[in-house]
Amino acid sequence: AKATFPHDFITKPFSSKKLQRTIELIFNRMQQDALSPTSNTSSAPPKSFDNKDEVFIKAKNKLEKIVLSDILWIEVTNRDCNIHTSTKTIVVRITLTELMDKLKYEDLMQVHRSFIINTEKISSVNLSSNSITIQDTEIPISKTFKDNILQRLHII
Repeated sequence: AKATFPHDFITKPFSSKKLQRTIELIFNRMQQDALSPTSNTSSAPPKSFDNKDEVFIKAKNKLEKIVLSDILWIEVTNRDCNIHTSTKTIVVRITLTELMDKLKYEDLMQVHRSFIINTEKISSVNLSSNSITIQDTEIPISKTFKDNILQRLHII
């Protein structure tokens, strides 16, 4: 078993709680491995998930796969982050700052203390009302982030 670099073992009989805990442990370790600098030694286990445009997000008792380029915007409500894509909304309990740090996707940009947008999905920017439109949804722009947004857009 050492040669295969297992993250954990499941012994029979097992409960669904033990299985869920083991899966969460494996995903946490995989994320830590992906974030830590890698060494080129032959004893290191191979990476099994290395697509930088996709992540798994723990939402309730499920791990939801999200393609980062599919994210339209992220909105904070209460203590939850709502990740909006064109097909679904995923609610995850994490701070906006933590989520932004973990996603590390260059097209995501904070525009308000409660909103992050995908700059590739912007339909329009209303300078008079300080808002951005993405798929018929108006997202506010705070004064703090307005200059950064305008610098990032290709304005003619």
